[in-house]
Amino acid sequence: MYVASLMDALVALPDRFSAGTAVVYRRSLADYPAIEACTLSLFLAGPAAASFDAVADGDDFVMTLAADETAALPAGDYLWEERAAIADGDPVWVAGGSVTVDPDLAAATGASLQSAEEIELAAVRARILEITTSGVQSYQQGGDAVGHPELPALYARERELLRRRSRRHDSSLMTVVPMRLLRLGGH
Repeated sequence: MYVASLMDALVALPDRFSAGTAVVYRRSLADYPAIEACTLSLFLAGPAAASFDAVADGDDFVMTLAADETAALPAGDYLWEERAAIADGDPVWVAGGSVTVDPDLAAATGASLQSAEEIELAAVRARILEITTSGVQSYQQGGDAVGHPELPALYARERELLRRRSRRHDSSLMTVVPMRLLRLGGH
């Protein structure tokens, strides 16, 4: 009951959804009522292309993107467009925008959703651990200390990968808030 009422509340394609989940929304188009043999189609274009046809429900349309259909969509940013048509008439643009399809976390396996940086970071850390636990990390030769030749480069690469990951995570959390500064007092 709760899910049905939640779906009925959608009146347009949401800004984002996860692959492998159903998306259902109800559209009411005054100029193209479903009862008058009008049709409504949704087109997605991005990492893949897909189209969906709504079904009539009184004067309204119910657009359903079934879970198995969205599961076939690769994660990424898509453009979307709705087109309506009367009987055998030419389609007209109704609405459009962009939508983000998130990966299907229920279908994820192992490292399948890790970025290239995260995979490389794990490999760099594994090599550092291998070197530092395998015995000699540094030695002295003629009074000079000599370290393992790979470690400085590995530590530098680890720092760079951590910086990249931090920037990526920080930028996804950042929101720009417009502000106006007001002068307080009579100055």
